[in-house]
Amino acid sequence: MRRKFRRKIGRLILVVACLSDSTVLLNANQEVAERKRPSFERRVESRVAQFDAKGRPLIRAILDLANEYELPLGIEYIDREAVWQPLNLKLSNKSVCEILEALVAQLPQYKMRVSAGAVEIYSPKARADASNLLNTVVENFAVTDKSPRMASAAIYAAMMSEHHEMCCLAGSVLESVGEPKTTINLKNRKVYEILDALVAQNGESLWVPLVPPQRLSAPDPKLWEVYQLGWQDLVMSDLKRAFPPER
Repeated sequence: MRRKFRRKIGRLILVVACLSDSTVLLNANQEVAERKRPSFERRVESRVAQFDAKGRPLIRAILDLANEYELPLGIEYIDREAVWQPLNLKLSNKSVCEILEALVAQLPQYKMRVSAGAVEIYSPKARADASNLLNTVVENFAVTDKSPRMASAAIYAAMMSEHHEMCCLAGSVLESVGEPKTTINLKNRKVYEILDALVAQNGESLWVPLVPPQRLSAPDPKLWEVYQLGWQDLVMSDLKRAFPPER
């Protein structure tokens, strides 16, 4: 009996040791990958030998570029043109930043700026609209060690609280598995600024509104969504449902 017990204990110790070694190796690999990846600033300024929009609409072209160069995105404004209108743009030997500027210049209502750790795509008119819920100023916002989707739900709840309305969105969102966790502590920031800070800190995500501009003033649990970089097909699928083609 004692011999069997010792063998079981030995196997258990071996399993635990293997799991521990695997965790250490995984963490080490992640650290090496992070060290090898250029800084956000260097990625934005990367030179691109040839760029061709190839008939893609604005949002798809931006999503593809952001995925290729691992650029967190905050897209504050979406309209039907940006989802459906094909672009004809070819550029040579331009930086990623210059390409993004050229892309948004194709639709006059759009602007682009590079903030601390994220690329912002926005509409000056929408930012000036007091009824736009994304312009709501949140007095105090704090989350600790949350996934992007959980943090996003908390932002929505904080926004609704500023308008003295109750909401229960945060409790209905499941934690994302395997995503880097986020900690944010901001004061007197607009909702879109908090969302930009979220994707910038996460480093692997983007956010977009899922309603037309005229509905950004109406509370909606799906006013926006946070996605991982690389989910272009899912983002475009959701946007095409939100902005069906004109008949």
